[in-house]
Amino acid sequence: MAAIRTRRGFTLIEMLVVIAIIAILIALLLPAVQKVREAAARTKCMNNLKQIGLALHNYHDAFNLLPSGLGAQGDHQTVSVGNATAPTNPANLRVQSWLVQILPYVEQTALKDQLPLRPTDPPISTQLKIPVNTTYTTVVGLYICPSDPRGGSSPVNVPGLPAPTYYAGVGGSDSASVKWPNCDGLFYWRSRLRLVDIHDGTSNTLAAGERPPSFAFDFGGWQSLDTVNFRYGTPEWEFDTIQYMANTDIAPYGAANGVDCPFPALYGPGWYQNNCDFNHFWSNHVNGANFVFGDGSVRFVPYSARSIMVKLATRSGGENFDHSLIE
Repeated sequence: MAAIRTRRGFTLIEMLVVIAIIAILIALLLPAVQKVREAAARTKCMNNLKQIGLALHNYHDAFNLLPSGLGAQGDHQTVSVGNATAPTNPANLRVQSWLVQILPYVEQTALKDQLPLRPTDPPISTQLKIPVNTTYTTVVGLYICPSDPRGGSSPVNVPGLPAPTYYAGVGGSDSASVKWPNCDGLFYWRSRLRLVDIHDGTSNTLAAGERPPSFAFDFGGWQSLDTVNFRYGTPEWEFDTIQYMANTDIAPYGAANGVDCPFPALYGPGWYQNNCDFNHFWSNHVNGANFVFGDGSVRFVPYSARSIMVKLATRSGGENFDHSLIE
């Protein structure tokens, strides 16, 4: 008569050992998965800036000028250097950010066409049947960096906040400069620059880079002043879509949570919950941020390159710097 075998299961100790091994494997794999995910997000972010750089060049091909950092459509023909408060031609046009002006070159012509050029001031609005601009909440995927833990759009429980941009134009060295708003970078209040005006060379001059929106999304909307009549606007509005490299004064935050923001505000790490970090370029990537240069190339610039960032931010400074810091 054959012996009857009984099936033996895991003992409690064996089960605990198996669970411990699985936990160790997960702990080892999780950082690798996170690195792969961040690498993909960083690559997507670089591609966004590459498309923005291409749009800037296509815009320049069409108008022989770069878009105004923040200006009205007629500014290319009417605004002279140093005359930042001159009226638009035609009069009373809306002021639009450089990100608005390149919309047709990033496959967003339909969105651009929805933006009325004139303000909604009565009685001219009624006479010309100008619609109220409500498109400022429209999220443009190209202007979103996927690395942000907030998910890239304004909080759904706070209706009416502007759709954000994670990329800001480089206005130059310092918004507190005596030259402001006629600054030394590529994009600033009612700027009118050609590529040939970049005397330092397009490959040596930053055009735009990463700067996540403020914690509450109240600063950093891609439309910026577009919802406001030109005559009510001031150059301070440019901080939505333009930033400077070494701000020595409010840019635009002077304090956050009752604590004075540190100045100068320099290129370096930041935290999306700290509004003071809106005062400088930074990213949610590790150890640096992506920038597009005037020639359309995109490079990841480490925070260790802080010493040369002001030199890269000016278009005609004639500075020399160590290229190995960014290449």
